[in-house]
Amino acid sequence: MFILDALIKLGFFLYFVPIIIFIAFLFVFVFWKFILIWAAFVIVAVLFQLHNEKRKAQLRDLEWKAKLEKETQRSLLAQQKMESYRQAQLKKEPEPLLKATGTATFIPAAGGEEQKININITIK
Repeated sequence: MFILDALIKLGFFLYFVPIIIFIAFLFVFVFWKFILIWAAFVIVAVLFQLHNEKRKAQLRDLEWKAKLEKETQRSLLAQQKMESYRQAQLKKEPEPLLKATGTATFIPAAGGEEQKININITIK
């Protein structure tokens, strides 16, 4: 039984191997143009995909650079506004630290008339 199974398997092998080899030669020698065209389509599709990925990366870089430039411009504008505010504060008359006004009455000890004195004190 074992020998019979082996012969059947060998027969199928000997029968189908030449057919498989014939089909392979048929594809290689008869349909080689179609295989080349198919390979060309595959190569073009791969190159197109690579080009698309490269363009997407370039667009991401451009968007990132635009955001960075926008943030830089915004930062510079805020810095300029702060500097102009500081310059305006420096040009403006500074508020005094202490400002006091008052009236004092001076009475001489030796006699005489009273004198009123106005006092203005400003400390900057």
